[in-house]
Amino acid sequence: DLAFIHDPDKFSRHGARTMRRSLDVIRRRADLVICSSEATMRDCESAGLDPCVLRLVPLGVDVVDVTAADIDRVRRRHLLPEDFVLFVGTFEPRKNLRRLVAAVDQIDLPLVIAGADGWGDVGVVPDANTTFLGFVPDRDLAALYASASVFAYPSEREGFGLPVAEAMAQGTPVVTSRGTSTEEVAGGAAVRVGP
Repeated sequence: DLAFIHDPDKFSRHGARTMRRSLDVIRRRADLVICSSEATMRDCESAGLDPCVLRLVPLGVDVVDVTAADIDRVRRRHLLPEDFVLFVGTFEPRKNLRRLVAAVDQIDLPLVIAGADGWGDVGVVPDANTTFLGFVPDRDLAALYASASVFAYPSEREGFGLPVAEAMAQGTPVVTSRGTSTEEVAGGAAVRVGP
């Protein structure tokens, strides 16, 4: 994931500095670089990596069978509404949560945000229409995706976008960013929007 090159202000200074040093080491020493998306392969080439060392190996997810009882348990545990828009991801600026909240405020569905704390100000606070669950354990995640009316992932830039694949594995409709690796992950089966 080379998003730190494109949008360094979306990363902490320490994080961007560490990733730049790592990229320099990779350029000099790597015999093979595994890329999870074609978007990442293009970024690697643009960053000066030899195309001969790049290999595309997309990530995947295990499909977890979710029962009605699983969905009911997760709905009760997290006090979920009947219909809602779901976002799952680390809270950080590039995830585009501010715009997602503004977009969801225009429709008649609440937004549920699940994920670990990241860094930086994402510009979003809980309110009547926006609920933060925080970190959700793996045992609840598949049922959370299956509970949602739609999964929205308008990230500005990703190396892959695993939450898109996780939502699709549960049959949840997906809205994701056009022109990013998440569009590639969705493979034409998602509604694509400008981030």
